[in-house]
Amino acid sequence: MSAKSETFAFLDTLGDHTIFTGHRLMRIMNRRTNNTHYAATYLRYLREWRAGDGRSVPNVSKRKSLYEVKEVK
Repeated sequence: MSAKSETFAFLDTLGDHTIFTGHRLMRIMNRRTNNTHYAATYLRYLREWRAGDGRSVPNVSKRKSLYEVKEVK
């Protein structure tokens, strides 16, 4: 499985109101894929993933680089 599809699968498992940082996502995905990519790569995948129906992942703190998964009704 590619890093992108593995990231999409992981993001699908996150519940509503889950808060995370780009670096936390990077650490989780690097362990899951046995691969090393930059946090910016996973954040790019996140932006592609959130373009799907019913997904919103706003940046809730630019200073701390926090993102929150929200269901769009």
